[in-house]
Amino acid sequence: MAGSIIRISVKPGDAVREGQVLAEIENGSMSNTVAEVRASYDLAKTVYDRQKNLWDQKIGSEIQYLQAKNNKESLEKRLAAMQDQWDMYRIKSPINGTVDAVDIKTGQVVAPGIPAIRVVNLSQLKVKAEVSETYSTRVKQNDNVVVSFPDIKKKLPPSLITQANPSTPLIELLK
Repeated sequence: MAGSIIRISVKPGDAVREGQVLAEIENGSMSNTVAEVRASYDLAKTVYDRQKNLWDQKIGSEIQYLQAKNNKESLEKRLAAMQDQWDMYRIKSPINGTVDAVDIKTGQVVAPGIPAIRVVNLSQLKVKAEVSETYSTRVKQNDNVVVSFPDIKKKLPPSLITQANPSTPLIELLK
């Protein structure tokens, strides 16, 4: 849904779970409407429970019981539909992983298709790297190597070279 960002719950480097809310988009008066429907549902449920109790004791009319039941069930469905609609105003993580980038700010207008937050899963990281010609003849497929990123002060655990071609300086690693 298009709208203004009202809250960002993560920052780069945060670990997130699939389905976790990363940011929220302003939903207008929807929160008030949901609160009203929830209050109506609570009342309808109480009335239904009491009418059911009376009906089970053979007290009261069937029509009162059926009206209370119908009212409760219709409000349940309306509330469920509103919850689904409300979820459209939340940006959620599609995967378990780590927040790589947050490209939005509070107050910024966003719409579907606009990059907002990038989440990556580093468990199956593939690295393509060039090796200087001096070392290209020493690097072979299935060798173990350690990859480090000095700019971010990060070192990956030992990795396996899955593809190496001595005639080119390109190698592929699978973490």
